[in-house]
Parts: sequence; C-alpha cells; structure tokens
Amino acid sequence: MPSEKRLGYTLALKGISESAMTAFGKGVTIFFKSVSASVLIFCILPSSSFALTSPSSSAPIPTVGASNVISIFSDAYRDLAGTNFNPNWGQATAVSVVTIDGGNVLRYSGLNYQGINIGSDVGTEQDVSGYESVHVDFWTADSTEIKFFLISTGPQETFYSLPVETGKWVSVNIPLTEYSSVVDLTRVFQFKVEGDGTVFLDNLYFQNSVSNGQNNSVDCGDCTESLSGVIYHWGSHKFISSVELTVTSPAEGSAQTIIQDASSDTAGRYAFSEPLNGSNRLQISKDVLEENESAVVTSLDALAALKIAVGINPNNDPDLEGPQGRLPVSPYQFIAADVNRDGRVTSSDALEILKMAVGLENAISASWVFVNENYDFVNRSTTGQTSGFSTSRSNVNWDIENIILENVDQSEINLVGVLLGDVTGDWESPGNSDTLDESYFVNLSERLNSPMSQWGLSSLAPVITSFSFLKENNPNINEDITMDISSNLIAGRIADNIPTTDLIATIIHDGFELTKNGIQQISGKTSNDFTSIVEYQVVDVDGQSNVYQVDLIRFTGLPIIYLTTEGMVPIDSKENYVDGYASVDGGRMAPDLSATDIEIRGRGHSTWYVHPKKPYQMKFEDKVNFLGMPKDRKWIFLAEYSDKTMLRNKMAFELGYLSDLEWTPNSMFAEVYLNGQYQGTYHISQKVEESSNRVNIGDDGYLIEIDTPDHLTPEDVVFQAENFLMSIKEPEISETSVEYAYIRDFFREFESALYGPEFVSESAGYSKYIDMTSFVDWYLISEITKNVDSRNYSSMYLHLVPSGKITMGPLWDFDLSFGNVDYADSRYTDGYWIKEHAWYQRLFQDPSFVRLVKERFMFFKGNQNFLLNKIDEYAEQLRWAQEENDSRWATIGSYVWPNPVVFDTYTEEVNHLKAWLSARMDWLGQALNDLSLVEVVIEDGESISVVSVPGIIQAEEYTDMLGIQSESTGDVNGGENVGYISEGDWLEYEIDAAEMGEYLVEYRIASAREGGSFEMMIDDEALDQQIVPLTDGWQNWITISTTLNLTAGRHRVRINARSDGWNLNWIRFTLQ
Repeated sequence: MPSEKRLGYTLALKGISESAMTAFGKGVTIFFKSVSASVLIFCILPSSSFALTSPSSSAPIPTVGASNVISIFSDAYRDLAGTNFNPNWGQATAVSVVTIDGGNVLRYSGLNYQGINIGSDVGTEQDVSGYESVHVDFWTADSTEIKFFLISTGPQETFYSLPVETGKWVSVNIPLTEYSSVVDLTRVFQFKVEGDGTVFLDNLYFQNSVSNGQNNSVDCGDCTESLSGVIYHWGSHKFISSVELTVTSPAEGSAQTIIQDASSDTAGRYAFSEPLNGSNRLQISKDVLEENESAVVTSLDALAALKIAVGINPNNDPDLEGPQGRLPVSPYQFIAADVNRDGRVTSSDALEILKMAVGLENAISASWVFVNENYDFVNRSTTGQTSGFSTSRSNVNWDIENIILENVDQSEINLVGVLLGDVTGDWESPGNSDTLDESYFVNLSERLNSPMSQWGLSSLAPVITSFSFLKENNPNINEDITMDISSNLIAGRIADNIPTTDLIATIIHDGFELTKNGIQQISGKTSNDFTSIVEYQVVDVDGQSNVYQVDLIRFTGLPIIYLTTEGMVPIDSKENYVDGYASVDGGRMAPDLSATDIEIRGRGHSTWYVHPKKPYQMKFEDKVNFLGMPKDRKWIFLAEYSDKTMLRNKMAFELGYLSDLEWTPNSMFAEVYLNGQYQGTYHISQKVEESSNRVNIGDDGYLIEIDTPDHLTPEDVVFQAENFLMSIKEPEISETSVEYAYIRDFFREFESALYGPEFVSESAGYSKYIDMTSFVDWYLISEITKNVDSRNYSSMYLHLVPSGKITMGPLWDFDLSFGNVDYADSRYTDGYWIKEHAWYQRLFQDPSFVRLVKERFMFFKGNQNFLLNKIDEYAEQLRWAQEENDSRWATIGSYVWPNPVVFDTYTEEVNHLKAWLSARMDWLGQALNDLSLVEVVIEDGESISVVSVPGIIQAEEYTDMLGIQSESTGDVNGGENVGYISEGDWLEYEIDAAEMGEYLVEYRIASAREGGSFEMMIDDEALDQQIVPLTDGWQNWITISTTLNLTAGRHRVRINARSDGWNLNWIRFTLQ
C-alpha cells in the first residue's frame, strides 16, 4: 500500500458493546499505520481525548491549471520569486515553514498580525484585476477569528473574515470583489493576516475559474453537480470520440447494477447527468474500428515492443547529436506493449503485435485501455522528488483499469486512451479531431509533478526552486540564509565574517538527480566549499538538465586584511612606524597571505588630522605580492572617508589607465581589521615611489612633487620655481649636491622658455623641455575630474630623467575631485579649473598645444560610457562593503568635510557622481570646441597672439589696450572678462581670417546701467557701432551681433569705448 495513495475505508465496529461505544462519546478518531503491503495497525481513540495541535495531513491538492494561477505559496505551482513571508512590521507572530505530510506549510504561532510582501523584500505591485478570487487553505486548532487582508499601494486595505473551523483543513476561494471597493486590484503588493492562536496556511494563490470549451482545458474547479471530463490519446493528444462509460454499483461483488452511462463526443467530452454518491466503479470501453485503429499497429510497433523487452529504448533521438536525448519509455508505451496483459513486456508481446500487424487470424485483437489522467506513475522520494517511472518492462500495473469512485467530491475526471499494440503512439482520430496543445501538458506536468515524457513530450528543463543554508545544519552561521534565484544564478550573502569552506545547503528541485562535479548531492546533508562560485546540475528523468551557479558572498565579498600590531598598540603617529604583522583572506578576488611581518604608520594631511577613519602606510621587510598586485614593499591604505562613494580616486586611476601616462597606481578595495576590530572598507593602492614596478626612473632619474609649504617637513629637499614649490621626493639628495643644482636649473630653464617671447619656437621655446603627451593627458584628466588640488596646491607629481624631458604623472590624491568640495568653484561642472594652473595658462596660448588638447579630449569623451559603466561596476563591487563601512562610520546622510551636497543613500551618492561626470564632459566638449586657436608670432622681437577666424576672441587676450581691467567672470564658460571700462578706453586684437566672406560677429556683453556703447574698427576702418542694452547686472550676460565682410588674411581689430558702464567677455566670428 504505497503511502502516497489516498484510500477510502468503511469500518464496521463489530463486537464493540453499546457501553463501550457510549464510553467513546459522540465521536471517535481512528489512526492507522501501514506495516506492510497487506497489514494495517489501527488505533481507535475518543476524539475528545486526542486534541491535535497541528495538521496530520497536507492541504488538499489544487486542481486549477498553473496558467490560471499567480502562486504566492504552494508546492503545487511555481511560486512568485522573491516574496518576503516575514517582513518586520513590529508583529509578535512567530513565522516558520514546516513540513507536513511531505509538503511545505506556512505556520503562524502566537498570531496577532502578520504580513507578506509579494514578489520582493518590500513588496512589488501585482495586477490581479484579471483574476476572480484569491485562494487559501488554512488549519487551526485554537483560533477564534482570522481576518485575511489584501493591500494595494497607498496603502489601501480591507479584510475578509475566514470561516474558522478547528481541527481540519478549510479551503476558501475569496472573490476579489470582496476587496475591489477599497483595494486597487492593479497594484496589490501585500497580504496581512490578523487573528489569534496558531494558524497553518498553504496554497495561497490568485486564480481564475476555467471553462472546458474550445481552449482544450480540462480543469473544472467549479463543477459540483455531476461527473464529466474529456478523453484524449496519450501520444497524439487527439480527443477520442465514441468512448462508452458506465457507472456501476457496488464496486465489489458479482451483482453490479448500472447506475448511469455516457459517451464521449467528437470533442472527447463526456458527462453524466446525475451526481454520484457512495462507492461506485467506472467502466470504460471503445470499439476498435478496423479502418483505422487496426491499421495503426505495424511491424514498427512490434520492433519497439521487442526493444523494450530486451531493455533497449525504442524512442528516436529528437536532435541526433544535439543536447537532447531519447525520451524515456512512457508508462503508456509499456501498457501498449503488454498486449497479453501479464504485467510484463516480453518477446511474446512483440510476436503478438507482429501478428496483429500482418493480420493473422490467431492474433490478439486490438483493444483500448483508459487510464485516469491523475494516476501517479512516478517513483518519488520522501521529499517528493521524482526518480523515474514506476512502470517498467517487468512491472506493468494493470490496476490502472480499476477506477473506483468513493463519494466523489470532484466533478471532473479526465481519461487517457491507450490502444494496445500501438507502442509508438501513432494513432490519429478518424475525424482529425482537435488536439490538446502543449501548454496543457506543461500545466498538467507541474500539477502532477510528472515528467512531460509521460505524454511523449520533452520536459521543460528541471529547476531548483529553493536554495538555503539552515542554522540547524550549519551551527557557525547566526541565522538561516535563503538565496535568491534569478534564472540560473543563485546568489546570496552571509553577512557575518565567517568561513564558507564547509557549508551544507538545503535544496529543493523538481529533477531526478542533483550533482556537483558529477558527485550526487543530498539536500541538508552534503557539505561543500563555497569560497568560489559552485556549479550544480539538476537532471530529470527525461535527461533534460539545468546548470546553476551558486554565488555565496562572504561578509562583503572583498578581500579581508587583518593587521595586528605588537602588543596591540594603536597607530597614532604619521612619523613613527609600529611593528606588527598582516595576513590576507583573499576570497575570490586576491591571493591569500599568511601572517607576515610589517611596519605601519599613519599618513595623509587633512585625511589624518580631520577624519576619524585613518589612512595608513604599510611596508614589508621584503617585496610582497599584495592583493595580487606587482611585488613591492610599501602600500597605501586610503580611507576614502570624505568620498562617500569611495570611487573618486579609483575613477581617476581608470582615466590614467586609459591615458598614455607612463604609470598609474594599481589598487583594490578590501576590508580591514586592526587588532581584531573592524575598521571599514579601504582603498589599497601602490605607493607613488621609484620602483621598477612603479615610477620607473632608473638609477639617475628624479621623482618630484609640486607641493605646499604646509605639507613639508624639515627633511624635505625643495626649491622654488617661478610659481610653485618643488619637492624632490626621490632619490635622497642634499641641497648642495650637483643633482639638486641640475634639477633646479632645468626647471628654471623650462619656465624661462615657457614665459619668454619665443616660447612657441621649436628651438628656443618650451617644447624641448616637456613631454607633450603626458602634459596633455595629465591636464585633461585633472580638468575632467576638476581635482581641487591639481591647480596650484599639492600632490602634482612629475619626473625627470637626465637627457630626457619633464614628464607629468603619476596621478595621486583625487578624493576631492568630481565636485566633492564645498570651498572652491571646482565643485561645479561648468568652468575651467586646471587651465588656470600657471604653466597651463601659458601653454594654452600656443595653438599647437590647444589643438592637441582638443583632439585628445575627444578620446576621453568617447570613453564616457566606459567610465560610467566602471562606476556602476565598482559600486556593485562595493554593494555590501558600503553598508558595513557605513555601519562602522555612519557617514551616509551626514555632512562630512568638505562635501558640497549630502544624500541619504549610497545609490544617490553614486548617481550624483555619474551625473556630475556626464555634465562635466558635456561642458568641456562645448568649451574646448569654442576655444580659440591663438597663434603667437614674433614681430619686431615681440610675441603677438593671433586668433584664427572663424573662432572666438577672449576679451582678456588682447595684444594691446588702454584703461581696462580683467576680472573673473560668472559667465557659463568661466575664465575672465574685461571690465571697468571708461569712455575712451580701447582694446586691440590680431586675427587671421581663413577665407573671404560675410561673417556673423557676436559680442558677449553685460551692463548694470544704461547708456553703454562701443565701436569696432578693423584695420583702422570703423565697421560697426553697438548700443549696449541693460542686463541688470555686471555678470548677467547676453549676446548681441552684427554682420560684416572680411577678406582673407591678417587684420587688426580694435574695440573703442564710446561710453562707459559695460563688460565684455568674448567676440565670436562665424563664417556665413
């Protein structure tokens, strides 16, 4: 007696005295246990003496097709992924999922109220307006009231009172019209249950009722009056007509009475006219039509039966050498092959089928057999997982014909027809009737948990439906961990910093076998190392398979660095190292490092003195491959405290990797523990220093930093250049050395050439002193990021090798870039910043340099999407790290010096960074495009700037003037404008028109009072006069214009102030 079969028993309590029956009271409870196939042990107890506190059986199995259901919690369907069954709403209810009768059931203990967020942790809106009802099965022993709420966003909610009956499963279909007056059925995202006691819930889903019209569906959840159904062929899926059905009573014995009869129509449909009560037998038959059924059986069927008899699969390989294999032999094929009905498929059956095929007189006659569609042919484990069909060549169960109706409370039984001898399943209906489509069998397969091969179809690939790590199997974890399943990726996280090398997974799947590297996996038993991504393969009995990758993140997923100082002393000095040792658990991202001796001290300037999260410099005794980066001794721990994204230095480095700079530091993010205490997420970087793996300046080169006096120590070796204080970082030299004199004099010669009258000359100008490529790339990276320190403050590195040129780089100290500063205009996306660097101010007067900058910018602009994607990539890498870091330091949502804006979430911080970079790229693209190409020519021993036209003349870049002054402008492109203009003042410019023609001339002007005017003269001829309109402010800018004709070549432009009270920013010439 298989335990999964449900049987009805009628027990006559013979021999029990009347007094004994009275002693039992009005009710008795009868328990029985199967000891063997033929022995049952019964226990009879008074109902009042045995009070159940939990259900002993599972809830009724749903019969609605999966295509008509949105399932939230049910073993019968595939549930909506991501649902949170225990959101924290402040409830007292204890929630758990328990196993009852082999199925999962939701238990609410000590219920006061309990919510369910549908589809995600916080609830995702579902449109259920097209569904008729919400179904729920519940069981309780002690509840007195249960209210079932439906909630839509708003929130809008109302409840339905469930009909409480204790000690039994109660199934309820609640019409959605009970809620629709209050709840928006297009935006449902939560359930809530209110009540008392302990309640068990199962089969929670939205459903539609299903008709049996032309859609070939055979579910009939609302039919309650009489038995009906459809009949179809197992292999062709055609409806079968002219099937005779008879209900007889009683089920056993020789005297059987015909109660009702019916027959199937051309749509395979049958229906009895009256309801059935008591115990009845359903008898089914169909005449074989010689013109089609007999002709279906051929020698191919005999060959197929012979193959089955000797253990060979007769089914064809659907894609030959492709990934699909032969379908397993269907139980219906075994039935069709066992034509002599002896419960086995042998060569005798094959011979009989061959006789049928050739029409011998002594052949067994073809006949039909009909099977209840719900008959379970599948072997199942105790957890309900399938392990192949129970039917085999040596076990053809003819009990399939014995269809007993016990107090039928279902109104529909669908039947599957098998023509004996038709082993290949080729039968077609004579009238070419309609066919059940494959979607029907997909739903049927899900409902019965049976492979699609039962009906001669390839199964959907098996799936893993649940993957978790339970504390009861893994005592080292602090709580159960349920992994998210998205497609074939199973992902989750252990929030604690504990090893993942020996964990036991609890896995629910609908396949036949689960393996890892070919080794069978047992749910809740087999342990594995989840340090790296683990692959599982689930296979069903049809040979279909699915491969899943399990990605279990430990802590934050980043490498973990453990720093321990001798005696656990603190690191409280930037000058003095303390001894200790470091080790690394690299996880998936970096190699491990066993405990290794180190020295460590503080570092930085404002980052050391202002912020509580301290940066460090660590050095090993010997060169070490640290976090997978090239071997070296010294390493920098950047705290990134004021940069809440922790990405600004990293993105500056990414720009460096794109550039042609000789070297940019490698870096990685890691978690850091100091003396056993978590310190947060750090950005671990190579140090800017001379090394073959870093700044490779050889044996005689020099590493130099433009620095500020505030950062210097008495030991630093420095010299004063024209505009900057230069600190010689490496090698160690004295101020009296030849090397010192060489460096100092080289820079002085460079600046003399840069600011001299022949600065653009190839022989006497600046270009022979500097590496142009590095100067352009360093400028653009610093200008794109608008790094506050890179204009005139500190951390501007450059290097020089004797007989070589000054080379800019490497990049360093960009945490106050990308607008992350509140005390300078570098916070804004508009305006130049590095262009005001003393060297670059002069370099931009060389049209050759400007041309290089404009051309090179297009390369970086072309990589804008790459950079934005990198931000997303690193932000995802820090997904968990930023949470842990913020738990330690609580910076998100708070002001940290010198943040210009404060956001409440890490995601908003990252989005701000991306938006800032995009806007900055857009502004620079326009500004550089508008930048004039100014050529400097030498005339009479003097340098004269000549502006190419078409182009823009910046007002402050005059060749001569009288009376005016320059000032910082508030116009969109920044820079300077000309102001303080009085009547009689003038400015002169030299232009070079590319070609003759009519030009649009635009003047960018501002005025705080009326009456301003000026004239333009070209080559001493007055060609235009303008009245300056009032703009209501000295920095409220507008553009006025005129047109005039120019010949090609050089011209002198003069602006004469006819009256005062106006400012000029630029003049633009555009060829018409």
